[in-house]
Amino acid sequence: MKLFPRHDRFWHNSITLNKQNKIRLSKSEINIIKSVACEVWGDQTMIYLFGSRTDDSTKGGDIDLFVELMEEQEPKKIMLQKAEFLGKLDILLGEQKIDVLVRTHYNNHLPIIKTARINGVAL
Repeated sequence: MKLFPRHDRFWHNSITLNKQNKIRLSKSEINIIKSVACEVWGDQTMIYLFGSRTDDSTKGGDIDLFVELMEEQEPKKIMLQKAEFLGKLDILLGEQKIDVLVRTHYNNHLPIIKTARINGVAL
């Protein structure tokens, strides 16, 4: 019996960011996400992965990203930037289900924002 019998693509594409967090994104996917986030929001932007892709014992799942901006911006501008971000990721990563939460002073009180910030893994 093999020690690690799993041979699906998620197992092979996962990487360890630290001793406690193994996530199901390849280094290439992480680099693309970070690069596009810097293009859209600037190099001070913090990006976190949260949700099912932070649990290496599960399969599938969409890519849930939490974005913290260093400067407050108008909601309309954030919506346009989010569309740009998702469009670029679609081109570079291929068609995948990607959810993006951007923290603002309007949504900072929501439980999903708190959960993403607490449980998210910084990319």
